[in-house]
Amino acid sequence: MAWFDSNRLNWPKNGDINAWADFVETICIFSEDNAISLDEFMDYLTDDLTVTIDEINTALNFNENFLKAATPSIPKIKPESDTDEEDMLEDDIVSEEREILQSRCLILFEFLKSRKKYFGIYYPFYFHYNQINYIKITEESIFHKLYRVLLLASEMNFFTHSDIVRMGHLFELLCQRPFSMLLPVLTEKKFFGAGGGVIIPSDYRGNLRNKIKLLAKDLNIETSSLIDDPDELGPTGDAGLDWVGWMIFEDECDHQPVYFAQCACGTNWIDKQHETSLASWRNYLNINQSIQCFHFMPRSFRRNSLKWFRSTKIVQELSLIDRFRMMKIFSMEEERTIKDVLIPFSEILEESYTFKYES
Repeated sequence: MAWFDSNRLNWPKNGDINAWADFVETICIFSEDNAISLDEFMDYLTDDLTVTIDEINTALNFNENFLKAATPSIPKIKPESDTDEEDMLEDDIVSEEREILQSRCLILFEFLKSRKKYFGIYYPFYFHYNQINYIKITEESIFHKLYRVLLLASEMNFFTHSDIVRMGHLFELLCQRPFSMLLPVLTEKKFFGAGGGVIIPSDYRGNLRNKIKLLAKDLNIETSSLIDDPDELGPTGDAGLDWVGWMIFEDECDHQPVYFAQCACGTNWIDKQHETSLASWRNYLNINQSIQCFHFMPRSFRRNSLKWFRSTKIVQELSLIDRFRMMKIFSMEEERTIKDVLIPFSEILEESYTFKYES
């Protein structure tokens, strides 16, 4: 079964340096030598004849002020003296664009080196000058494999169409363990997501309306009258809720500790945060209490200082668990537990070691 399609690996079309860093790491693990240099990466980008260097530079337009990445000065490439004035002007433009490209790719590679600092021994890449390398497979630890899985889950557009949804469900399953670790020991936990019954056993059956009613019964909360309107709810889906947890006191009262979690692999995770918010779920349940909401994602959302990449994009009442925090949570587990968590990803991992992208 083929999971990956090299024709679908497209470079990020915005200045999100974390997305670009994931892109470089992905190319690295799928390259012939499990390595890619700065020059090879630049060639990879410019070999795409459907885009101009200027368009690539626009996509690589990082905010250099907060990145604080030191980049060496790049010598200007001057045209040959025997060219006419018009050719010289054109060559100057090309040289300047190439210089900008090199400068921004250097910033990107410096940023990648910062990941090595804060992920530490769990980071499966190392650097030799301006070349990023994946460690030897024989030296790969269980944490390196976990990082590899989280990286692949962040590059959903690299999967075949038929496997994008499946990978999303596998990530929901992976999140069960960190979600459980973040909750009190006596918390009841159930899966609410639309993937119930596909990979994860279904705890709430039926259409979305029926699932919400079952959840309301578990939480001792009344449903909102809005869910009885046939135009308000579709027959399927999960309203953004994947995992739910609550403390059972056997008193059939509300105002008990309740926890919601969403697991998102896609690039639209910023907008999806709102789906599990208290404000959104008050459209479905008559909630008169606080709910602790978690948002799990496989991607990294950090500056090179380890601070959040853009704090203003994070919903205030939500706890964001990105790749760094996922790795930290799993670092508290025994290795055999992580091996068990990665068993459903065995097929993906196996193919990822043999698959090579077509540049």
